[in-house]
Amino acid sequence: MKENPQSRLPTLRLPDGTVIYDSPVICEYFDTLHGGDRLIPTKWPERLVALRRQSLGDGMLDTC
Repeated sequence: MKENPQSRLPTLRLPDGTVIYDSPVICEYFDTLHGGDRLIPTKWPERLVALRRQSLGDGMLDTC
């Protein structure tokens, strides 16, 4: 609860102490770290496909 008010995984702590939580937010952060292809594309319909897959994965983890 101290680092993640949702008290759930995933939680990512950066070297500077910043805490990022929730899979979509962490994926967006990872996309800022490189100049190559993005994990979540910016153009439709590719972006829609990636976001739907992300939502499906989150839903599957929530049922565990």
